[in-house]
Amino acid sequence: MKKLLLFLFCIPFLGIAQNLHTINTVGNTFSPASLVINLGDTVIWNNTQGFHNINATLATYPINPEGFGNAVAGAGWSFQWVFTMSGTYEYQCDPHVGIGMTGLIVVNTITTSDLLITEITDPQNSSDAGRYVEIYNSGNQDIDLSTGYALVRWTNASTSPQSSVGLTGIIPAGGFYVACNSGTKFLATYGFAASQNIGTAGPADSNGDDNIALLAPDGSIIDMF
Repeated sequence: MKKLLLFLFCIPFLGIAQNLHTINTVGNTFSPASLVINLGDTVIWNNTQGFHNINATLATYPINPEGFGNAVAGAGWSFQWVFTMSGTYEYQCDPHVGIGMTGLIVVNTITTSDLLITEITDPQNSSDAGRYVEIYNSGNQDIDLSTGYALVRWTNASTSPQSSVGLTGIIPAGGFYVACNSGTKFLATYGFAASQNIGTAGPADSNGDDNIALLAPDGSIIDMF
């Protein structure tokens, strides 16, 4: 059976699904006081009232992966930081640390750029063999696709998706995940079960001139053909 290898085709669409997070000062507290984010995400702190600062420097918190911060100033300032190193970050407001004005940010090591669409079937030669889309996890940690990942298909010249199917199950580190249009046909043809049967007329059932995309939980495109 012919296959289309998509490593080169997908490069222009590849990227990290970066998110923007906001933390505001509320009285003498940070809101929210703790965040769990992904590598590459940006956090913006807004001082809405009072005299505050952000101190996550290595001098104050030597076990932080890297240091950052700004000077104490009155209401109206914003400070942002792009997290390019994973790990746990502690920070404080220097004037009010004594009354508990501290914060915590955990940066996950998993990024959606670890996922690639690596193969689809040649639709002209696979209608009876079980068409499929193969996804590869190039990272070093397992990824739970059931947390909001989806495959989407746009038909030729369409501006909105014709079909979208949420993925389920775990794709292991360094492993592959196969979503097919017919579990029975796929098993009979290749001798092993696909990871998920997403049915006919879905993202795994392209007729050759459609766009197929892998979406992150936030709806951004991870990879596309």
